[in-house]
Formats: sequence, structure tokens, C-alpha cells
Amino acid sequence: SQLADFLGCTPAEYIQLRFKRGYDAETPRRDLAHVPKGKEAVRIKDLSKRYGKRGHGVEMLVSRHHNGEECLYEVKWMDLGPTENTFEKMSRLKGLGVEWMATAFDSLLAAAWGDGPLRPLTQREVARHLEDFGLSEDVACKRQISMLSSGQKTKMMLAASFWTRPHLICLDEPTNYLDAETLEALQRALKNFKGAFAIVSHHEKFLDDVCDELWEVCEGRVSRRERPRG
Repeated sequence: SQLADFLGCTPAEYIQLRFKRGYDAETPRRDLAHVPKGKEAVRIKDLSKRYGKRGHGVEMLVSRHHNGEECLYEVKWMDLGPTENTFEKMSRLKGLGVEWMATAFDSLLAAAWGDGPLRPLTQREVARHLEDFGLSEDVACKRQISMLSSGQKTKMMLAASFWTRPHLICLDEPTNYLDAETLEALQRALKNFKGAFAIVSHHEKFLDDVCDELWEVCEGRVSRRERPRG
């Protein structure tokens, strides 16, 4: 999805919507490679008619919850509204021939959170996270994205990229539109970050300040740049 689709939302609502399924909605859907075709698709359609909800098949998995030792997946059924969603065990998904959906969904959650717990998407938690990136609670919870400055939008997107507490971050020109205060905050955050990061930027002073290793792309060549001594 594009940011233009969320201009009527607040920054807090944007993060809540982007991560409402537990993983980052901007993550490419790897389950598309497993979509059954041919005879397998016909078999699943038949199973849906026989065992699906009122003859409807599984459109997608929306969320995952643990009920004691059991794992339940929230199912969105084809041609049925979200109020018709149900929570199903893996055994039911296997019976419908769509266990591959659960495997792909588990993979997305594992990529986002590893073995750690999902972060609560409460307004308070999201607002506090956005405050760490220079957006006040009033801006985070009351101002529409369409009313934000370019710098505020950049802060919001940076905050979103850090929401899942990732181990690796890739940033493309992160200093664009940042004011001096936010730039300093980003520098501190990267210096304190326990994981790894790769940055593409023309801001040499920023790179010298936060990066351990520098590589330069020039005239079709990539070469390691020696850091200044002293």
C-alpha cells in the first residue's frame, strides 16, 4: 500500500493499520508463490464447498492467537464480510487444503518478531513510540497525515520502520527533510541500536558519524572508502 491511502489517518492510526496483522503490511507477501493451480486448485475449491463456512473458501488469514497450547488463526472467508471471520485450528485449515497459508503467515510473524511477543498496538503504546521520534502525542493522535510537514512524515515513517524492534534496518536517504533536532535524535538512536543497519545517503557527515564502514558508488564502481583518521 502507499502512504497516499492513509492521508486521512493520524500517524498513530497509520502504524496500527500497517501492523494490525502482527507483521508489517509493507512486507512482500511470500505466500503468493504457493497459490495452488490446476488440479490442486480444483481440489481446494471442492473442499471449500464441502467444509468451508457456508460453502465459502478461505480468502486469507488475518491474525494468529494462542489459546493455551492451541494456536488459532483468524480466517477471512471469500465473499463474506469481516464480521463473519472465525478462528480455526491448523487441523481445520489442513482439512480445507490451505495449511500453506498458515505456514506463510507464521513465516511473516517470525520475520517480524522472532521468538519475542507481539507489541501491543494500543494508542498509548504507539503514541509513546512516536514521541521517541519527535512527534508529540497531539500530532500523533489528532493530526491527519495530510496535514503533516515533510519532516513530520519522515519522522513517522522512521518510527514505523522501528516498530517491530528489528535486527537489521535499511535506510534510503533517511536525513531528507529532517530538522537538526530530529537528525541528532536519529544519530543517537542508530548509535544505541543493538542490531545492524545499512544506509544509502549523500550526507557524508551523517555517515561518518554513525557508520563503522563506508562504501562509495561512483562511475559504475563500488569501493570501500577509508575513514578519516584522528
